[in-house]
Amino acid sequence: MKPSIKMLIGAVLWTAMLLPPASLLAQGTAFTYQGRLDDAGNPANGNYDLRFALYDGVAGGSLIAGPLTNTATAVSNGLFTITLDFGAGVFTGPPGWLEIGVRTNGGAEFTTLTPRQRLTATPYAILAGNVSGVLANSSLPANPTFNGTVEAYAFRGSGAGLTNLSASQLTSGILPDASLPTNVVRANQVWLLEGNAGTTPGVNFLGTTDNQPFELFVNNIRALRIEPTTNYDDRSNLVNVVAGSPVNTVGAAVYGATISGGGAANWFGLNIANFVNADFGTISGGGRNTIQTNSHSSVIGGGFGHTIENYSDHTTISGGYANIIQTNSGSATIGGGGYNTIYPNAAYATIPGGILNAATNFAFAAGNRAKANHTGAFVWADSTSADFASTAPNQFNIRAAGGVRIESSPGIALNAANSPLITRGWDLFGATAPSEKQRHGRWGLFMEPSRLTIGIPSNDIPNRFFQVAKYSTDGSATALMTVDQNGNVTATTFTGSSDRHAKENFEPVNPLAVLEKVAAMPLTTWNYKSQDPSIRHIGPTAQDFKAAFGLGENDTGIATVDADGVALAAIQGLNTKIENGRQKMENRLQALEAENASLKARLEKLEQLLAKKLQGGTQ
Repeated sequence: MKPSIKMLIGAVLWTAMLLPPASLLAQGTAFTYQGRLDDAGNPANGNYDLRFALYDGVAGGSLIAGPLTNTATAVSNGLFTITLDFGAGVFTGPPGWLEIGVRTNGGAEFTTLTPRQRLTATPYAILAGNVSGVLANSSLPANPTFNGTVEAYAFRGSGAGLTNLSASQLTSGILPDASLPTNVVRANQVWLLEGNAGTTPGVNFLGTTDNQPFELFVNNIRALRIEPTTNYDDRSNLVNVVAGSPVNTVGAAVYGATISGGGAANWFGLNIANFVNADFGTISGGGRNTIQTNSHSSVIGGGFGHTIENYSDHTTISGGYANIIQTNSGSATIGGGGYNTIYPNAAYATIPGGILNAATNFAFAAGNRAKANHTGAFVWADSTSADFASTAPNQFNIRAAGGVRIESSPGIALNAANSPLITRGWDLFGATAPSEKQRHGRWGLFMEPSRLTIGIPSNDIPNRFFQVAKYSTDGSATALMTVDQNGNVTATTFTGSSDRHAKENFEPVNPLAVLEKVAAMPLTTWNYKSQDPSIRHIGPTAQDFKAAFGLGENDTGIATVDADGVALAAIQGLNTKIENGRQKMENRLQALEAENASLKARLEKLEQLLAKKLQGGTQ
């Protein structure tokens, strides 16, 4: 800041600067100095520290007196008035120049303003400078007569000799009530401390009729200031109301502003003035609160150190400490708490309270260090002392170290149309994935077209499984079923429903015919495309199985119940075939055994005949 001083009245010296001390009456050495302070080309408002020193030259020269420092000088609309007293024996006739330094209240260094201001004498001092000495009483006649107006600093005496003095001609000073006789007619032209009667609204009022503010003081300190504003075609009949500390101010060319109270020139060493610089801006109280330019119709309810920056109209900070709504964030709201921030260009953002939260447009942030950094994001952060930020627009975020508990009697409905329902926050989908899967992990529950899917990452992240497990109270898990990335399912037992009461339309099966079809079905070894070629399987294709038996819902899979049924039927057919063959073999064996017995009997007879013949011939 580089403030500048523009002189309105160079100085009013109530001392006779050009007279030697012997010629002075008891006038004292103090004089009043008035000036104008501009800040960046605009009239300054607030409290400033001013330093004054008297030199004998416009530049350089020697120090005559000072410096004097006036701290926390009130500046309103650029104007200030102070009393300076360099002491006796300073103004002895030679010219003097006043050097002025300025700094913000509590700042470190003074800025010296140039050029120095020459101090000139009042007409009284100039006249006194032409008198060679003090006039004795005997120098005047007993009853002097003067032509024109006689001006005097004071009259000494009882005043008994004053006659024909009209009280209506008194324009300044104090006239006690006791000095007026009872026959003086007041005509209800004063407001009485005991109350007033017979007044007419709009005719009788307490205030001003010119373009000047109306002020009320308490203990000689301004407590209320009602300021008029200039009427224009588009703005008229508006006033600004400034209550509380006299350091509270409303900016120039501001209409309809209100400061209801608060503020202080010195609060534990701090200047905590409130300042409104926008039409219809309102600060209800507190200290060091500011509504900046073009943030019209905005409100600060109280608290300390809040700021509504430029072009953030219709915004609200209800209270708390050091909250800020930044530039161009219309209709944003901070409910309380401390050090909360509405970002720039964050229309309709909301922070209900908490600490160190931040939100952008249409977003919501609450708790501790919640950061709603994306449009429409909702961020709820627990007491953990770390930032918790949104990662995408229109996102709902919860950080809850103690867990999330939702009690809903009818249950929870997740309205997800062909999109992820619940996903893990890492192992994310890539940039080529559909938009509804962007920023989601590949672990989770997905609503796909016509199906609900439990997902795991593909083989680009190996050794990942979907598992059903049971947990012990110590947190250890026992796997009950595991599905790997190739679709292999590992479990103890698979039990399909086979209850007679669940079945109908029974028809008999020809096991021999099933056996013949199994025997005729092509069987090969192969691998699934999702598996490495080294992993081999054996069996038919679903298309051949469907063509042979006509079983199942489609020709792309073989139900285990159908494969098991075909195998059992084929076993039955094989058993029937084996039994039929065995019977035939037994019948054949029996015939052969009978034939063999017959041949054996014939052989025995032949052996006997032969034996007889051999015996007879020998004899």
